[in-house]
Amino acid sequence: MMKNDDPVDELVAKTSGLSPITVLFVVDGEKAKIGDGEPKATLSLSRETLRKMLNNEEDATALFMKGELTIEGDIGAAAAFGQALQPADDTAPTAAPEPAGAENPNIAYLDNIGLIVQDLTGIRPKYEALGFNLAARGTHYYERPEGVFTKWGTANHCVNFRDGGLLEFIGHYYPEHPAGLYGEQLKASGDHWGKITLHVNDCDLEIARLRRQGLPAAEPSILYRYTDGDVFDPAPSRSKKTHLFSYPNSFEDGFMTVGAQHTLGAFPISEEHFNHPNGALRMTFALIGATALEATVKRYEEALSIQSTALPTGRDIHLGRDTHLCFVSSERLPDSLQAQMGHRHIAVLGAGFEVRDVSATQRYLEGADIPTEETPWGIGVTTPIPGGGAVFFG
Repeated sequence: MMKNDDPVDELVAKTSGLSPITVLFVVDGEKAKIGDGEPKATLSLSRETLRKMLNNEEDATALFMKGELTIEGDIGAAAAFGQALQPADDTAPTAAPEPAGAENPNIAYLDNIGLIVQDLTGIRPKYEALGFNLAARGTHYYERPEGVFTKWGTANHCVNFRDGGLLEFIGHYYPEHPAGLYGEQLKASGDHWGKITLHVNDCDLEIARLRRQGLPAAEPSILYRYTDGDVFDPAPSRSKKTHLFSYPNSFEDGFMTVGAQHTLGAFPISEEHFNHPNGALRMTFALIGATALEATVKRYEEALSIQSTALPTGRDIHLGRDTHLCFVSSERLPDSLQAQMGHRHIAVLGAGFEVRDVSATQRYLEGADIPTEETPWGIGVTTPIPGGGAVFFG
């Protein structure tokens, strides 16, 4: 198709009849509504960024994560519209998706659960009071295709475990730089469990599988985490390089399911940061509440190509290293977790940890005046910590 000189005109022409989703584009201040009815989301960007999207140089998800595209309103609707802009994959099958099996060997384990917070400095003492050691602050940098490294605007603290899993706290730390996805999540949802990351052995293979099944999958973005101050050095000994992509179920009620392949660097973590006073040895599961349990689990089975199994509390998707995604119907949640669910249709409600001795962990929490309760998922600290969430020990 012949491209117009004005990318806004090209956008309108290219998207005519493309999707039932109505969105509003604001391009350098110029408004262009796509679709009929009330817009579900507003996408703001520059003409240069719009040209990248239309020329398929970078997809909407990558631009959003870098902060070159901002979204107000329904993030899920905006993401679906961005995927609809992508060119059709001629290799996608016309047959049914590949059936889910007992495992997907390319998904190695539950890499991390991310708590998105307004106050990154303030969250640290709250989780230290729960008996977790937190590593030093890390700063996120985005690698642009031309090899320029740019602050993404976010930083983190992590609770690290010897098997590579971690609990991550992420905040918008540099206001002069866009925070990409996380800035928009904070605007829409405030502090919340905003990310589940699955460690994959090969991002390209996982993306190819999704596309074979006709599911949307963007090219991975490259992100560095750096812990040595504000003068960035991408050397392997000083930074950690990760390829990231979002699974099709991302952006549901404000949280992402991310695939990550760590391709460079390993931080030197002192022994003390593996020895948590509460006795936690490793992270074992993410607890996900859903108002439509069967439909939610079915979407995850398709996206991950792993079949779920039944639990007394709901459904379970078993990942590598004996880590899990545990799904529970919102109707079966105790009151304390119902409050965290709020009006969302699907939400990450907590993280589970294996401990050396459950009785010792409970004594530690009692000694710290941390209220606990018995739950089907272990000893739970389920009353939301200000700026935090639920954790379970078993």
